[in-house]
Amino acid sequence: MLVSRSTAACGVTLFAACLSTPPAVEIDASPPIDAPPPCAGGFEGATFDRTRELPTGHIGLAQGEPQGYVTSRVVPAPPGGRFRTLSWETVRPSLKALPDDRGRETMYREGNADLAGSQLLFHFDDPPAWDDTSGNDLSATCTSAPANQCPSVVPGLFRDALDFDTDEDMGTDADNDRIRIASIAALEPPQVTVEVWVRPSRVPTVGSRMMIVRKGSANPIAPPFTSYSIEYNNNGTFRCYANVDGAGVFVDGSRVSATLQWHHVACTYDGAALRLFVDGYADLEHQVEGSLRYDLTGDDDVFLGDYTGS
Repeated sequence: MLVSRSTAACGVTLFAACLSTPPAVEIDASPPIDAPPPCAGGFEGATFDRTRELPTGHIGLAQGEPQGYVTSRVVPAPPGGRFRTLSWETVRPSLKALPDDRGRETMYREGNADLAGSQLLFHFDDPPAWDDTSGNDLSATCTSAPANQCPSVVPGLFRDALDFDTDEDMGTDADNDRIRIASIAALEPPQVTVEVWVRPSRVPTVGSRMMIVRKGSANPIAPPFTSYSIEYNNNGTFRCYANVDGAGVFVDGSRVSATLQWHHVACTYDGAALRLFVDGYADLEHQVEGSLRYDLTGDDDVFLGDYTGS
């Protein structure tokens, strides 16, 4: 989960040599050999997911790895129709953890993540006291007694993930799983971006929603007790919510996001518009000028889970 003032994009593209007629290319061949006719036109594009950046500094091109880091482009050296060597060019990060401590990536040709505005960053791979690695050093905590409110640790999209077990009602229950992050001033910016990876296990029943992340009162039922949130609706769409000048405004997505699949969801407010992004696409926005309202009840922490069947 990320709360910040900026967003970054990432993707995967690998360009490989056409090697249809062996031997197409000999690595470090001496003397140089000509590429065969099928490759005379240069390189053909190919896309590989989850390529690896190895500890040795080499690039592993195998697909299907449990976790990927970068993608590379294979280029001739020197350029032209004759090959003596092949060289690598790192293109952009792929399935790589966001940089900690407000880091700025500069090593990639494109898609470098700039987290200079990061205020809250959780990878959720170090339970039971999950640490914020944004640089603010906050902690996400849960309560195990008298009722166990701690989510289970399960395999995630990259490493670990949290599985929240909650009831399908419109209130907070003592045994609903949730984690809580004590609020600080840095989590109350005038402009905000909240991003999460989420895998809904089911569509909520009619009349309920799944609260994925929210900032506000411990009891969010009566408005305006939430400052901003990301929710999952009972029609399979995501909702981006914000309290602007004391009034609740929201954007419901236009696309149905399937259950049992991972989705990247971002909610942003820049003082003029509330915007929802799902799986890298700008979905819908709501034009509304004003200021985000905080300190709604004197209890304005950040929560994950707990409410309406998260």
